[in-house]
Amino acid sequence: MLAAGACILGVALSVFLLASIPTILALRRSAIAAESLLLSVAAEVPDTAATLRLSGMELADCIQEMGALSTDLTEGVRASARAVASAEAGIRQGAALAGKAVTQHVIPQVQDRVESALQERARLEYTREVLASTKSAAQRLRFALAASGLARGVAQSGRYLRRPGSNNGSGGGRRGGGASGGDDELLGA
Repeated sequence: MLAAGACILGVALSVFLLASIPTILALRRSAIAAESLLLSVAAEVPDTAATLRLSGMELADCIQEMGALSTDLTEGVRASARAVASAEAGIRQGAALAGKAVTQHVIPQVQDRVESALQERARLEYTREVLASTKSAAQRLRFALAASGLARGVAQSGRYLRRPGSNNGSGGGRRGGGASGGDDELLGA
């Protein structure tokens, strides 16, 4: 019986070894494929890692340059805004001085001369119609003087805004309500 048990054990072991041969061959092929894969990975990983490091450094440099450009652009915009604000302040100051000069010096002198001329002519024996037409002519003269002062200020500011170094791309425009906006103030009406 011992011999029969050993024979059965030998046959079972032989069947097991014969059945495991394809598995052992498949394991050998898998080991060879894994070895070739590891060899190709070992050959490619250092180059890929170096490329990734270079890409990371270039990306960091690009981000720094973008930050510097952003800072430069911001400073340029702020400088332009300061220049526009100072130009606007200069124009406003010039317009205020021109308006002040017209209202304080030119209009009173013209008004005095026109009134004295009207008083001289009123003493003459003119009809009422001539006197009324002279008064309306004086009022038109006052309006024309005020409009010419305003037009001169607008023309000067327009020339200033149209200069080649000006930051205003539109070439200048009129502020306010035009000829009727500030003329009433200048006339005292």
